[in-house]
Amino acid sequence: MNRAEKTITFKYFIFTIISKLAGKPKFQKAQQKLKKFNLLKNFINWAIKIEKKLRSRKIPLFSLESQTEIKKFDCIGFSLQYELNYTNVLNILELGGIPIYAEDRKEGHPIILGGGLGAFNPAPIADFFDCFIIGEAEAVLPQFIDVLKECKGMKRYKILEELSKVKGVYVPSINNRVERQWLPE
Repeated sequence: MNRAEKTITFKYFIFTIISKLAGKPKFQKAQQKLKKFNLLKNFINWAIKIEKKLRSRKIPLFSLESQTEIKKFDCIGFSLQYELNYTNVLNILELGGIPIYAEDRKEGHPIILGGGLGAFNPAPIADFFDCFIIGEAEAVLPQFIDVLKECKGMKRYKILEELSKVKGVYVPSINNRVERQWLPE
């Protein structure tokens, strides 16, 4: 089955579901879910098109707000909700012209931060990140950001050394011991 056939089959499947629900009270909920799905599908198609254009024209990934290349940021943070996000991180780094491996990053490259549920055990992805927030970011980010501000202009290894002193921040290159941080109740 080619792509067009799959699309037609999918649209027919959705149409069949809608027509079966048409007189039922849950129909509006189903319609809302389908609208959300179409928005997601359109966003994914848009993202794929943008990636192809960036690659074909050799344009580095940039922020939407200021059109600043992401490699010029001080820090880029990724919230990893599950393991399937890992490859997206590598793709974003590559599109941004940032070395994928932490050990290949030099002075001037942004600090790559990971966090979220997918980073509770950072070992499998430690080679790609400069540091991780272990636990709830809300409990750690204020101090993390303060340290980043204080360290602006310092050597990369010194910045990472200072970040490793923040409770809840794990820096793989330093291999500091870290305890998960939680917001007080």
